Amino acid sequence: MLEAERKRPDAIDFVTIVTPNYLHLPVAVAALEAGFPVMSDKPATRTYPEVLTLAGAVEKAGLPYALTHAYAGYALAREARELCASGKLGRIRKIAVEYLQGWFAELLEATGHKQAVCRTIPRSTGRADAWATSECTPFT
Repeated sequence: MLEAERKRPDAIDFVTIVTPNYLHLPVAVAALEAGFPVMSDKPATRTYPEVLTLAGAVEKAGLPYALTHAYAGYALAREARELCASGKLGRIRKIAVEYLQGWFAELLEATGHKQAVCRTIPRSTGRADAWATSECTPFT
């Protein structure tokens, strides 16, 4: 697909990666090797050795690689940043953040929806993005 795209006179400008996490590295490397800059959703990779592989691919290709953090543009996150920066709260000594994702548990239990399943299976993500049931136990 990437080879065919590269040959088009109206080829894409870059590849956006929004696959399950465990596929980010192979897709990024394939895109870079095909001559396309990459915009990837986080995480870039699952392990440190994979980061080194990705860094090598970016360096070899000499193309831009960018990593997105989707919630950085979320209105409440921006408001919290502005409030902290304004000084209205005084000296900030600690920030604790929680991001509740109850919809995962409901969606997974009700339908087995593949996005919810993908984000709760450690072998496919390198870590679970959210714990879908109380039977899950965190791991490192």
